[in-house]
Order: sequence, then structure tokens, then C-alpha cells
Amino acid sequence: MNYLRHEERFYMLYVLFGLFMAACTPMASKAQNQSSTGFARFLMSSGQTQLGRLEWERLHFNAPNDTSILFGFRDALRIDRDYEKSLSIGQQFLKSTEQSSTETILSVRSECVRDAIWAKKYSTALGIIDTLLLTTSDPHSDRNQAWKIGVYRLIEQKNIPNTYSVPKAVILSAIIPGSGKIYSGAWKDGLTSFLFVAANAWSSYRGFSTDRPGYGYTFAALSTGFYLGNLYGTRQWARHMNRVKTQKWESEMVDRLTSMP
Repeated sequence: MNYLRHEERFYMLYVLFGLFMAACTPMASKAQNQSSTGFARFLMSSGQTQLGRLEWERLHFNAPNDTSILFGFRDALRIDRDYEKSLSIGQQFLKSTEQSSTETILSVRSECVRDAIWAKKYSTALGIIDTLLLTTSDPHSDRNQAWKIGVYRLIEQKNIPNTYSVPKAVILSAIIPGSGKIYSGAWKDGLTSFLFVAANAWSSYRGFSTDRPGYGYTFAALSTGFYLGNLYGTRQWARHMNRVKTQKWESEMVDRLTSMP
């Protein structure tokens, strides 16, 4: 009889211990997540972006529906300019989530549009914009339609007409040193390049014409170096200006999203 009573007590203690552990596990898991996200943020803020990205990726793998982890991982991917993966995890979250608030879903969708634009997936961005407008309270209002038309027009300008032709800039500088830089907006550098090449070429000509070949060869080498440097600099400058124009256009497009209905 005493044996049965002891067994019943042991069983009750076992059940109570199990209930206690079940109640504590979510709290421990939450505390562990908070500690890990803090560590991931520390890695990012201290410049250890690769380690920080790996830590965010590990956390996201363990808790794919945690929005704070999702946003942290997304920011780490954006620092690495991995916009396609950032877009991918946002879309996966939208497909798998069922319990998130409408505000959270709208926020994630808006960020997906940004990532799609930065990844140059304009058709994807337009598709998400359509979905965003359908989830608003009044998708056919004048304001919403004006916003949609504005974004469409920006995206249709993906082949920016005002970018500079890099081959044209290089060919111009090959014909007249510095003219390619002037064409791509750097007239001071272009004029400097022309003067350096022309001055050294003239000095080389003067050396040969006055029977001073050493003088002529020296300035011929300098003139050639400045000429080749002028071609390389023209190419780099034109590409740089195109990047600046593209980034400005993309930023302009992303800024439109701040007026999202």
C-alpha cells in the first residue's frame, strides 16, 4: 500500500516537473533569442559584417517567422548589397506567415519592393506594388492611382536616357585628349588632361627638331603616359557618373515608396 502511494507521489512530481519545464522553455528560448540578436547587432556595429550576417542567417533559420530577426537579417544582406536574397527571404516570409498583423505584412511588402528595385527586378516590384494597392482600404482612390502611375513612370525609365556612353567617351579622348571627360561632365579634368598631353608632346617635338633626342624621348614617354592615363581616367569617370545617375534614379524611386498609401 505504501509502495503504491510512493509511486503516485513520484508520478505527480514528474507531471508537475514536466509542466514547469514546458512553461519555462518558451521563456528560455525567448531570452536566448534576445541574447543572440544582441550579439548579431554587436557584430554588425563593430564592423564584423560577415560574421554578423552569418549570425543573423542562423537566427533566421531557427525562427523564420520572427519579424525582428527577419528585419535584422535583411539589413545585413543590404549592407552586402545582396538585394536578391533580401527579396527572397521577404517573399518566403509572406508566403509562410499566417499570424502576423496587417501592418507587419504591409511593411514587409514595402521593403520587398525596395529590394526588387535595388536588385533591378522591376517587373517583380510592379507586381508587389499591385498587391500593396489591393490591400489598402481604398485601392482605387485618386491618391493611390496617382502614386501607382508615378512609380510606373519611374520604373519605365530603367534605361536612363541621360547616362554617358563609355565607348564614346573613350573614343573622344583618344582623338582629342580630355574631350571624353568634358563630354561626361568633368571639364576641368578634361582640360587638364589635354594640357598635360599637349605640353609634353610639344616638348618632345621640340627636342627631336633641335637634335636633342634624349630630351625628345623623355617627353615622348611622359606624353604617352599622360595619354594612356587620360584614356583610363575617361573610362573610369564615365562609368562612375553612370553609377551616380543610376543610384540617384533608384533612390528617387525608393523615396516614392515613403508616400505609399
